Amino acid sequence: MTPADLATCQGLANAPAAPMSFRDTRAFLRLCRQVMMGTLQPIASPKEPKDYDGKFLNAGEKKTVNDALNLQIDAFLNSIKISN
Repeated sequence: MTPADLATCQGLANAPAAPMSFRDTRAFLRLCRQVMMGTLQPIASPKEPKDYDGKFLNAGEKKTVNDALNLQIDAFLNSIKISN
């Protein structure tokens, strides 16, 4: 977790579920960045966490997540074509 992420998470102490949602959202963003950089295969990337909340992302980060999810969908559809 970056120092900025940690500071934001600590500031959410008044909302019981918010720190967990923040942490899981930021962790998912890091995985999506790995997919976009090519260090994690889209087919191997996990699903969006149950407590994912886009309010913890800026516009550029939301685009990264959406692009990575699109790559994941494409990889899944390609795996279906290959196996059929």
